[in-house]
Amino acid sequence: MANRLFPAHHAHSPCPFCDSHDGLLLTRVDNFFRPQITHLCTSCGTAYTDPLPSAEAFMQYHQTTYRKQYKGRPEAAFRLRRIASVNQKRFQFILNTLPLPASGSMLDVGCGYGYLVEAFAARGWKALGFDPDAKAINTAQARLKNLAHQAKLHVASIHDSPIQSGACNLVTAFHVLEHLPNPLQALQRCYEWLAPGGYIVIEVPNLITLSHSFHSRFHRAHIVHFHPEALSQALRHIGFEALQIYTQPSDSTIRINARKPLDPFSESRHNPITFTVSAEKIQQVISTLSLIRKKQRFTSRSPHKWIQVLVRSILVRLKEHH
Repeated sequence: MANRLFPAHHAHSPCPFCDSHDGLLLTRVDNFFRPQITHLCTSCGTAYTDPLPSAEAFMQYHQTTYRKQYKGRPEAAFRLRRIASVNQKRFQFILNTLPLPASGSMLDVGCGYGYLVEAFAARGWKALGFDPDAKAINTAQARLKNLAHQAKLHVASIHDSPIQSGACNLVTAFHVLEHLPNPLQALQRCYEWLAPGGYIVIEVPNLITLSHSFHSRFHRAHIVHFHPEALSQALRHIGFEALQIYTQPSDSTIRINARKPLDPFSESRHNPITFTVSAEKIQQVISTLSLIRKKQRFTSRSPHKWIQVLVRSILVRLKEHH
């Protein structure tokens, strides 16, 4: 499936979804023009940073660098207001699209400043959240002290969180999976945390969106890139059902609701669906990325906005060398 734009490439790290090493080389730099190889798996159409970081490197980066590097002043009042507004919209989306009980237990994976946890706690739910960024969690805990009996936040990762199996009626993961070197394992953990009949809501950036330039989608922090078919297949592979997929070619994100079966120990659960993505879907991913690279390689913004982005990238690089 190699073409003029994307040469064949054998990855050092296996694909985090299907374990294949074969694919295409999409780019050798990230969105700040720093060296970073992004590999496209031609078995499932998932793209990822090659090599993938270790779990230790992931934790260190997200505990100390990520929010400062990508958010500038992450705790500035204007930015926290924006984060609160975004999470209120997520809260309303969940209420409008899922048949949730009046009360229950929810978990927000990668909860950041805890605004989604706060929204559910204020509604009377037992609301839990965890994030590897201790500073973000401390900021959230100070704000949520009046809801402490309903809202519990922890500094933790997917692998060491204190959540009990089967404890949650709802698990949310907004813009989390793209940061993880092992997203399939993370989805498996989410499945285990859910009670039978519980729901998961996931949102990730859309690899094949037409709304962003080719270059701008490859972040240092975003190490796995999804298209709707691969993410849907991953959820079915683990055992989720009743998928609702919300995305269009112009959407910058993929949002999926799914349910853990009422009888997760049924015969179908013991014989999980094989993870497969058709060759036609993979070719569609390659064709779309080729089109975007030809038409919008570096920018989908106005020249003025692009100059601002370029200057910011240069300043970030200079700061890293001091």
